[in-house]
Amino acid sequence: MSDDKKTILLLLAALIAGCVISCWYIGKLGRECERLGSNQQALLKECDTLRTANGKSMARVLELELTASEFEEHCTELERQVHELGIKNKRLEHLVQAGSRTELRIDTITKDSIVYLQADGRQDTLKCWEFDDGWVQASGCINKAGRLQAEFTSNDTLLVLAHRVPKRFLFFRFGCKYIELDCTTSNPHTRLTTAKYIKFVKK
Repeated sequence: MSDDKKTILLLLAALIAGCVISCWYIGKLGRECERLGSNQQALLKECDTLRTANGKSMARVLELELTASEFEEHCTELERQVHELGIKNKRLEHLVQAGSRTELRIDTITKDSIVYLQADGRQDTLKCWEFDDGWVQASGCINKAGRLQAEFTSNDTLLVLAHRVPKRFLFFRFGCKYIELDCTTSNPHTRLTTAKYIKFVKK
């Protein structure tokens, strides 16, 4: 094979390699632009808090894709909590955070309860009360001095679902527009106040 042909083949191989690398890099930039666009949409859209058909609290938020360095820079409080758990940021895959508040107005009657006071060896009568609706258990007593001693227990279970929301064109659904997180609570007295869903990506 002549030197001219070898040179042409080498140039052709270099050209093909350059095209492959360029296509790979353009694809990488496209994916990065898509990620940043999705993140912008997730940050601009606030967490939706609503009620399900049966009256239970629900929070809905879009997925946020972050690198470990972006997480350290922009989510300092969450990063601190992860650090306290002894988990390295580079090992994180997903992070879900949900905030809730439990409110309950108790309406119950008091009953007399006789107790024995060991300190001075006499009996005393306390006004005591109990409440239990299957979700919240509460009980307490009030002594003659007006001092209240009470215990409260609240039971709850969170259900967290991450699902794809497809793109739409007319009546057709295809691909994936974004990932959405739905978080619901089983306790009817609990109201979800906020939610966050972070997926960690490598650059």
